[in-house]
Amino acid sequence: MSASRPFFSPVGLSNSLEPKLGWLAFPGLIRGIVIIHAVIFVLLLMRGEDAVATLALFVFDWDQILAGEVWRLISFIMIPPVGIGGSPTLAVLFMFIAMMIAFLINDLLEQSWGVFRTTLYCYGIFFCQILAHLILGFLEIAVDGSQGGVIFYQAIFLAFATTVPRYEFRLFFVLPVQVWVLGAALGAYLVLQCFGGLFNALYYFLCFAPYLVWALPRFVRWVRQREHSAARRANFQAKSKRSSDHFHTCDRCGATDVSHSDRDFRVTEDGGELCDACLQSEASEGDPVKKIT
Repeated sequence: MSASRPFFSPVGLSNSLEPKLGWLAFPGLIRGIVIIHAVIFVLLLMRGEDAVATLALFVFDWDQILAGEVWRLISFIMIPPVGIGGSPTLAVLFMFIAMMIAFLINDLLEQSWGVFRTTLYCYGIFFCQILAHLILGFLEIAVDGSQGGVIFYQAIFLAFATTVPRYEFRLFFVLPVQVWVLGAALGAYLVLQCFGGLFNALYYFLCFAPYLVWALPRFVRWVRQREHSAARRANFQAKSKRSSDHFHTCDRCGATDVSHSDRDFRVTEDGGELCDACLQSEASEGDPVKKIT
């Protein structure tokens, strides 16, 4: 696997925030969250048939929150991204892969953004998820309250794919694929989910607001820079092509050093140019030959 420099600049937060709010920085926060997910995942597997009932205690449920189960305001974020149904062996394998990728994302984001900005991004994801559920719950719009962990992983993966787009994964441990391709596929999937209805679009917009606030302005700036660079390159190439077509042009016959590379060209006293063939022709016809240099 290989990495390249990101085409987006680091997270554009004011540098004045870190000295004032530096105490919020949590080194390895993503790693810590993933470990919590792994522990809950193992506990759910150990619960066996009671796992579904146990998992239901973590789900965001507006009615239960109003009834006093206030822990549901944040507990849904701790739900593992891998389901416990189906084959336990495959579930364990997928959870292990998710952990390894999340550890990688943690290290690369902290290296590119710094601990403080990476921490703020994670806090923003949590806050926006809670806000989305509160708003839609207040509007009595039903949303899946068990997707907290999935949304979190999707949000950090999008940030990772945007920051290090040329990083390569081995899909199915064989096929090399750059991470921007996977990020684009995930983005397309999320956009399609927004077509499920206005409130569905509002839910995803709020949940991914931290990523959109960070990425969209930089994407627009990047597109403009590419267009400007492409225009400058095209202008330079056009000028280079015009200037490199030919250097000498005969004022009499129009021959150039490109079309008639075997001819010699001379500059006349009035600043024009004549090829050796036209000079010989003038001499043979008895025309006065212009003074040449």
